[in-house]
Amino acid sequence: MKTQKSTIVDTVEELVNKGNSALGFIVATFLIMGLQVAALIPLTSLPLEFLMTESVIIYPTNIPYLVAYFTIPLFFYIGVSLLLNPKRIISPLLAQIGTIALVTIILAFKASMISISTSDQMMVLIQSLASTIAFWAMLLVEAGVIQLLFVRWVVGLSFDNVDRESYLVEGKSPQDVIVYFGKIFLATHHFEKPRQQSSVWITKRFDTRSKSSLVIAIGEQVGNPKNSIIGTVAFRRGMYVIKKDETSSAIRDEIIRGKLLEIDPSRKPIKVSSENLNDNASIIAFEEARDITISKLGTISEKTRDIPLFFKILISGTLLAIIALTLLQLLGYGYFTELIATLIIALVLEIGLPLRDELQNRLSKRKAEA
Repeated sequence: MKTQKSTIVDTVEELVNKGNSALGFIVATFLIMGLQVAALIPLTSLPLEFLMTESVIIYPTNIPYLVAYFTIPLFFYIGVSLLLNPKRIISPLLAQIGTIALVTIILAFKASMISISTSDQMMVLIQSLASTIAFWAMLLVEAGVIQLLFVRWVVGLSFDNVDRESYLVEGKSPQDVIVYFGKIFLATHHFEKPRQQSSVWITKRFDTRSKSSLVIAIGEQVGNPKNSIIGTVAFRRGMYVIKKDETSSAIRDEIIRGKLLEIDPSRKPIKVSSENLNDNASIIAFEEARDITISKLGTISEKTRDIPLFFKILISGTLLAIIALTLLQLLGYGYFTELIATLIIALVLEIGLPLRDELQNRLSKRKAEA
């Protein structure tokens, strides 16, 4: 009864966390979009009357500022993505698309307020404005793709769910089973070169068209080295998240179950129940799939999950303020170096204080248990 109640509580907590994460994703995306639109004031504040006389495109002139526009917000994208629990990638590409949409509305509104006397002026204005928007859209979207790939590499993909299945092969050692997964089989189904992790044999494949991934791990049954366990994990690896997918599971079933029947036709492999996936092969196969979601910042990303929501909001706001002030300084609206340094100190304290409290709580629990 207690186990059932505990499961319900865990499920409710997971749903609440997912809801908070989704809300945080939406708020963070709109915040950074607003900041990026404000950062493009040099473009949106230009008088458009000169576009009526000749067909021109408004190109960026302050290259250092443009570089800062694309690089400084990366701290916000990475920081907030790691703060969300469960982790979600704040997409620079989505933010850049939203930014260019808002900039287009602003420029179109300004153009509509211009007094135009001839149809030729209107045509030149429309042509210049369309060319300018097309240029900036291409620039922001291409930069957004590069930003996204970098953020995705640093943060790691989000984890939704995967399809885990393991099979017991009785009377066959792992070495015997590995023979059936030979070079021809691996090459035919486009698996990577196998490798060994402790006593477990591992290989995996990724289909670039369907985005389907499959991990296979072969090891001993716990307590019986004469039997083998074949652990498999099937999932779809998208741009932002890995998740369970019917196509991936179907590919796994077609490849693996067909091959299992060849190992020993007289003995049908036994599917291991989901509650008993605690052998080395099943665990390592699952960890291999989870590795895709691990941030390059490692320990820092794990610790951010322990930061209370209040501090996460403060940290996000501080990051946004640092970026805004830095862009304003580059734009020539003032000298904010001291204020930026103060905000950086505040950011360190906002991160350090809750982590210190969390470590103290864990230490107190360990002492109490001892």
